[in-house]
Amino acid sequence: LYRSIYRLTLTSPLTKKELEQLLTKHNVKHKEIVLKQAKIETGYGKTNNKYNLFGFMYKGKLIKYNSYEDCVIAYKAWQNRKYKSGCYYTFLKKVGYSSNPKYITALKQ
Repeated sequence: LYRSIYRLTLTSPLTKKELEQLLTKHNVKHKEIVLKQAKIETGYGKTNNKYNLFGFMYKGKLIKYNSYEDCVIAYKAWQNRKYKSGCYYTFLKKVGYSSNPKYITALKQ
């Protein structure tokens, strides 16, 4: 039942609490920062209909996921591949997570 909630419709954004539960379930590091990323990128899923909470792109196109949970799983896999330790803000800047020069400042607010 938990997983099926996130597969109901492409137009239902998550609440902050629901996303926090998914991040906890999948042991995403720096959960508070990642929550802010989802808020900035898509308003917890409000600005796109592809379950892509973080604005992940591939070859210039928004990646489509089958559920919000699948998107969180993809974020965790990306995090596991790229992030080793240290300041997460510095890491995000170093990997070029956003082209917006004020992105890290926005995350810190």
